[in-house]
Amino acid sequence: MKALVVYFTWTNGNTERIAKVLQQALQADILKIAAPDDYHEDYDTVVRKSQEEIRRGYRPRVKAWLHGNGIA
Repeated sequence: MKALVVYFTWTNGNTERIAKVLQQALQADILKIAAPDDYHEDYDTVVRKSQEEIRRGYRPRVKAWLHGNGIA
């Protein structure tokens, strides 16, 4: 059975790098989850917005599954 690394990030920074390291170490497929509305604000604003979304039980729709290694 092949592993799948699935990740979500709003900055394409540390989370994406870690996901790619895991992908290589596990020889896994990788899948990036993208939200319909990108987070363009600064870090503190995104954290406040995210905390409010969690408090309200908000679940954003998924815009796209960005894939590598043939996963769709």
